[in-house]
Amino acid sequence: SPAVFANLALLVVAVVALSFAFPTFGFRHIFQRNSLALMLVCLAQTVPAMRVFGGEEADVAKREGCVQSPRQVLFGFIGKDLASLVELTIAAGVFGCFYCALVESNLSQGDALSIGFGLLYSVWGICHLLSILLPLNVAILAGVIGSFLSFIFSGIQPEISVFKKILGGEGAILLLVSPIRWALTLFAYRHVTGGGNNYGEPSVHDYAAGQFQKRGFDLKWLPLHCPDHRGGVVSRWFSANGWGCHTAHLLMLGIIFRALAASALMLGSSRQASGGKLSMGASSVLGNLLLRDALGVFVFFAAMVSFEILGEAA
Repeated sequence: SPAVFANLALLVVAVVALSFAFPTFGFRHIFQRNSLALMLVCLAQTVPAMRVFGGEEADVAKREGCVQSPRQVLFGFIGKDLASLVELTIAAGVFGCFYCALVESNLSQGDALSIGFGLLYSVWGICHLLSILLPLNVAILAGVIGSFLSFIFSGIQPEISVFKKILGGEGAILLLVSPIRWALTLFAYRHVTGGGNNYGEPSVHDYAAGQFQKRGFDLKWLPLHCPDHRGGVVSRWFSANGWGCHTAHLLMLGIIFRALAASALMLGSSRQASGGKLSMGASSVLGNLLLRDALGVFVFFAAMVSFEILGEAA
């Protein structure tokens, strides 16, 4: 459709603009350039992702929710999400092709495609959740703000050591919910280990070591095997071992956000079917309210536990 082509053209413009902004290759540009590239991808794909469950689709979901069971709503969500993977994959392919063609890097097209797909899978999951919870115009604004926050929480500026001291020592959760952080760890690993790299030369290694260690990627911790079993993700990140060698974490992050989005959609449909109030099966209005709040608290803490488990994975 014209909308799909327009969105892909916007993605191409973002990558082209990035190639002009960083025409030369240098160690000090690796992290800044790639984190900006990932943020531009997130921004360019925010609006297309909102179309899956927002706008007209949200109105249709409200009407259908009055006559559908929660199981039917869940199956409908899964069907729409699977259908959206086609556009998502095309966008990841466009990013991979143009990035490798225009931006100097040691990444192969396969590397850029896999990282782009994992990143967009997570970003679209966030957009699904926002478009279900919020009106379309507010959801788009929240998605744009979320892209900038993901960039801030990528551990580049501010540096990752700052997050260890905030939120009572629980600042790692901000890193774990950032798709850009996860994708950047993959970019760094694929760049250093990609074909044509010269980091094995002593002079280059010694010069680059300080730059990488400052960003939380100590070359001496470069994993020899994938996955890296030398501790959980968060403990490795705070020990200057920020390398990521596979996209499973990004895919799991996207699944968590989709689980939250599906839960929100089913709860909203149940509320529509019961005349605007979420019926929890209790015998009184107060009981329904208490059960509703308890369910909200449970979903919130279940999400937090999921992120913490993700942070302890290899």
